[in-house]
Amino acid sequence: MKGPFRRYRITCAALGKDFALPVGSDGLRHGAVEFVTYVYDAQGRLINIAGQSFRLDLSAATYAQLMKTGVAAVLEVSEPATGGSFFRIAVHDQTSGRFGVIEVPDTVVRRLNPFAEEE
Repeated sequence: MKGPFRRYRITCAALGKDFALPVGSDGLRHGAVEFVTYVYDAQGRLINIAGQSFRLDLSAATYAQLMKTGVAAVLEVSEPATGGSFFRIAVHDQTSGRFGVIEVPDTVVRRLNPFAEEE
């Protein structure tokens, strides 16, 4: 991907009830979640990707809190400053194999302030 770039910080969130978190023999609820942002060019070619995966090993109290607040991750991803890109943002429940996906054209996010790293 050739520069210059526009960098974005994307907060992804999902409801706790949407994840399979079975109780293990240790009494904890276990699962795995993945948040991914894909950037495609106008021809549909993948040009960038950012993701975060993590395991959930939750006590009863932490599980109750997750049911109230949900699960979230913050991803940073860049796109060419020339535009014409679109973002595909996905949440993957790795325990059940289910996905939630949304696509957003860069024309929508270009109205937002780009992410600038603090110095």
